[in-house]
Amino acid sequence: MVAADVRDTELVYAAGDVVGYVAALGTTPPINADVTLTLSPWYCLGWLETSGALYKPTRSLKEVTAAGSLSSIRTVVTSEVKTITAICLEALNPWVRALFDDVPITSLSPGRTDSTGTSTTSASATVGDTHAVAGDRGKAVTGTGIPVSTTIIDVTPGTGYTISHNATATGTPTLTIGEGAQLAGYILPEVRKVNQYAFCFDSFDGDKKIRLFGVRGQVNNPGDETLQQADTTNTSLEITFYPDNITLDGVTTRGTIARYIDYGALADVSSYFP
Repeated sequence: MVAADVRDTELVYAAGDVVGYVAALGTTPPINADVTLTLSPWYCLGWLETSGALYKPTRSLKEVTAAGSLSSIRTVVTSEVKTITAICLEALNPWVRALFDDVPITSLSPGRTDSTGTSTTSASATVGDTHAVAGDRGKAVTGTGIPVSTTIIDVTPGTGYTISHNATATGTPTLTIGEGAQLAGYILPEVRKVNQYAFCFDSFDGDKKIRLFGVRGQVNNPGDETLQQADTTNTSLEITFYPDNITLDGVTTRGTIARYIDYGALADVSSYFP
């Protein structure tokens, strides 16, 4: 006679939607699957392809054999790499582009025009701008009294810039930062820098939810980018996760991934636990 039948279709899971998010390293982990992730510090990766997010733990094993036995007497795990792969449909999503091209998100910040600039009558390498943000570093700046080919070499957010050439304007000249309000330009570096972030992937099946939180992730293997007429330009991101401290229910453990599960209102899992 078989054991009691506790099969439950409410425990079958088929995600109807999958959403990915990225945040700066050190961002406080969401404490459970019901915490809503909103802008700042979390940023959405936009629409994902219908295949969703592929979570893959890859283990490398070594079988230990010994005299007198034809079977392995022990299996040693020599490495275990955890990755999540997602195909993003929004090729112009700033965070998707930054991750795919492996550049800081500030590189994707478009320019702007504003009229809050100030400079002095004598030659000065400083320009005031109350709209200054960290992402302005490295961008071109033009305005009355600012020489051609001037760039921003340092930024004090909310205050102004240090620029590459002395400005000579008076008053409050109109400043144009970068290439324009809808344009961004950046160079893909020859030698990549380490750009690591926290990631979160949520999936939903009715009122059931699964959340995967990766404490320290890095895009190591972006897929191909095809600029085409026949389909949208999709960008594939394979994110490798590295260990760091994760705090859950007040307990801190060194790990790579935290999984949160909401079984939903109709599921009964009481029989699975003593």
